[in-house]
Amino acid sequence: MIGNRIGFPVISTEIGRLVSVYSINLTLASTLASTLLALAGGVYFASHFLQRHAKASTKHSAQRMPELLPLPARAALWSLVAGYAVMAVVIPHGSMLLTSLLRLVSVGPVFSNLTWEHYAQLLSGDSNALRAALITSLWLVALAAGVATLLGAGCARAGNPLASLALIPVATPAITMAVGFIRGWNAPWSAWLPLYGSALIVGLFYTAQFLPYAVQYARAGLAAIPSSYEWAARIHGASAAKAVRRIVVPLLWPHGLGERS
Repeated sequence: MIGNRIGFPVISTEIGRLVSVYSINLTLASTLASTLLALAGGVYFASHFLQRHAKASTKHSAQRMPELLPLPARAALWSLVAGYAVMAVVIPHGSMLLTSLLRLVSVGPVFSNLTWEHYAQLLSGDSNALRAALITSLWLVALAAGVATLLGAGCARAGNPLASLALIPVATPAITMAVGFIRGWNAPWSAWLPLYGSALIVGLFYTAQFLPYAVQYARAGLAAIPSSYEWAARIHGASAAKAVRRIVVPLLWPHGLGERS
């Protein structure tokens, strides 16, 4: 969207145009999506291959960490970070929030031109379509995040091969996944599944988008749980399922909560 405004088209916006503007060309959109997937996936798997032997460990020390940079260098770096935050986060989001409070955009941000009417309209029954869209998005995202958390924990516990496969969506551009969902669930061989044209397909899409983050949170949480906890429970007669339910789940749920938030 930003690129189109300045005459700088990219593959993702072209794919979006092909699937949303008449005449729709799903074949060309699929070709571009496959090309984009190959490029993004190639970079992802190359990175994964190069880091396959990398290991990280942390060790707490009673000694205070030494200052690695002199004060002027640290001040310069903090200034750079603060400047980037202002340019990339504060100004765009602040402008969006301020615009949502304006009665008339042409008048500008003067106190007499500020109002909460737009939010009241959104949350009241006066705008049923917008209110329904907001409610649908909230419950669908919450449900998808919960399902992704459960799947992510299972994939992380199953081992690296399955966890690595679950991370593939993070290397897949969203527009590419959208085209894949359209082509896959609208194909003749999948017509017997009542997914296309329903809210379930949106839920599946959100779940696939959230799954890589759920896996990463779960892997970090599992790495912080010593294996000796489960071994001790098994030695004292607990089954594998009981050890997971009574030990792993209570220690892992804060990581899942962080993913859902």
